[in-house]
Order: sequence, then structure tokens, then C-alpha cells
Amino acid sequence: MSALPDVDVVIPIYKNAAVTQACLSSVERSLASSGVIHAHIVLINDASPEEDITTLCRQWAQKTGWQLIENPENLGFVASVNLGMALHPERDVILLNSDTEVAGSWLQRMQQCAYQSERIGTVTPLSNNATICSYPVFLEDNPLLASLSTRELDEVVAQTNAGISIEIPTAVGFCMYIRRDCLNEIGLFDVEHFGKGYGEETDFSRRASRAGWQNVCALDTFVLHQGGVSFGEGARARIEHAEQMMYQLHPDYGDVVSEFVRQDPLKMWRDRIDDALLQYNPMASTDLLNSHRQYRDKLLSAVSERFESERLLTVENIVLREQIAEIREQFEKTDQALGQAQHIVTDKNATITLLSGELETIKNSKFWRYTAFIRKLLGTL
Repeated sequence: MSALPDVDVVIPIYKNAAVTQACLSSVERSLASSGVIHAHIVLINDASPEEDITTLCRQWAQKTGWQLIENPENLGFVASVNLGMALHPERDVILLNSDTEVAGSWLQRMQQCAYQSERIGTVTPLSNNATICSYPVFLEDNPLLASLSTRELDEVVAQTNAGISIEIPTAVGFCMYIRRDCLNEIGLFDVEHFGKGYGEETDFSRRASRAGWQNVCALDTFVLHQGGVSFGEGARARIEHAEQMMYQLHPDYGDVVSEFVRQDPLKMWRDRIDDALLQYNPMASTDLLNSHRQYRDKLLSAVSERFESERLLTVENIVLREQIAEIREQFEKTDQALGQAQHIVTDKNATITLLSGELETIKNSKFWRYTAFIRKLLGTL
């Protein structure tokens, strides 16, 4: 492989100085520990209303030599990252939200993934909050496992799934690697249709797919993502607008994503991480099991409310009620497994064997076979 190109890491910043500080500190640590010399950090202060943000950005630029752009007025996420992506037309780009935390050689792994094939256009890492790239529970906003730091979890992910990537229908914009040759062909993000944020990376990804580029998930990289820091209360309206735009511009988008969710090709690789975590830190088992239980209870509660409100006695609903009753029976088995997992034994090998068994019991429960069915029932596919 020829020498890889330089990369601009573009970090748009708007609110929350404490979260931004954590992000920038993690970037600085990762670059120092991994010895990256071809990465260039670009901070974009999008006319933040918070004085602390302006001060923080200037301090970081002075301290590190990172490039700082200060928008005279608020342009929004889409226009700001377009500005960043247009700065150096010879460089690849990583778009990194200011509410993320990175670790170790995350950047090298994402770049290596991007050049595994000539037509990989975008790369997204795993994250606790990344919809189709979420870990440990698919499609969920997962809290970071209490027993592990971002660095520790990323190390386990890197070792367990080294060099593995899977094609996905869309990149997820919290941390998105874009190859310059793809960007040159597809063009910048669509400010006209996606305004100040949400959905722009999905639109770009679908345009890239139509042109023969692949969007992939780097299954050997984990980046923490808090989510919703900049948009806050306005997030829901922006999401709804983005969804409307996506279905207008890409009529097949819903079917493509639904099929991906139904197949869930990342599941095997998430399971491998679960198993590796039990070896690395048996105490992580409680976090994993609780994450799965919370997701299970959330789905059951939602679907139960739907049926109680409708109280329809059609043949279809009778069948669905019977399936839900079967799911409830499976809960007894999973709850027994969860209870067993709470009792950590002294011997490490015995602990790993026990917890691996309990986690497997939960994953093999018939409940998980119905996950896609329940989400479709609730209109979330």
C-alpha cells in the first residue's frame, strides 16, 4: 500500500465547555500515544453563545498549534463542516463531534479501514450511542460500561476484531472518516435540504452508495459519544425534518435500513466483544447483562402499552398477543440468568465460565428472535 494521505480532523464546536474539554483532551492524548504525525486538527467555533467555549478554543489553539476557525455568525453543523472539509483539498477528513472521546490508535485504525478497498468512501467506528453501530445493544443509546474506561473498551475492541469491517447502509456522523476521492466525486454535505444539522451524513452516504462507494463500520474501533449536546431541546424537530428529507430524496432508504436491522450483520462481532470483555474484566458482565435487560424491558413495555391502548381482537392481534406471551415466559429464564450473574465467584476461571454461560442464556432466549418483529410492530424500523 502506498503512503496514506494526511487527514484533517474537523471538530465543530458550539456548546458545553466541559464536554468539549474532555473531547479535545482525548484527541491530544491519542495523538501523543499513537505517534500520529499526518493528522491536522481543525477546531470550528460556530459562533458559540458561551464565552467559555470561545476561551477554551483559543487556549487549545495556542497550546497545540491546532487550526482554529471562528465563524462570525452561527452557520450550523452542516455549513461548518463543509467549511472544514473544503480547507485542504488534498487531505482526507474525519468529522468528529465535540461530545466524543477517542483513545489509542483510533485514527490509524479508521484510516487503515478506509483503504482496505478502493471503493470504501466512509468509515464509522463502534460507539455506545451510534444507532446501527451501537454497542453493546444494537440501535440503542447505551451508557458507557461503568467498569471500563473508553481506553480500556477500545483496547478490547481493537484486539478482538482487528482489521474487521462490515458494510453499512449509512455512516453515522458523530465520528465519520471520508476519503477525499469520494468527497471529490460526491460533493459536500447538502446545506439546502438539511439546514443546520441532522441527516446530512445519511444523505451523503446514500449518494455515495448510488455512485458505487461503500460505507463501512470499523469493528475494531470504539469511540464514546454522549449525543445531543449541541442541539438539546431542538433535536427532535431536526430529526423529524431530516427523516422527511431522506424519504423525499431517497425513497428506498427506509427499506434498506429495515433490511439491515433485520439481518443485523454486526451481531456476531458485538458478541465477540462481549466474550472478550468477560475475559478481560469479569466485573463487566453485570454492566452487559443490565444493558440487555434494560433494552428488553423497554421493548416489552412499549409493545404492551400499544396493545392495551388499542385492545383490538383481530386475528392478527390475537396471534401477536400469543407471541408476546411466549416472550414473557422467556423472561423468567433470562431473569434467572441475570440473578446468577450478580453472584461473582472468587475463582477467576470459574467466574468467566459462569458469566459466559449466563450471558449466552440471555442471548439464546427466544426473546431476541422477536427483537426485529417488536421494533417493526412499534414502527421503529
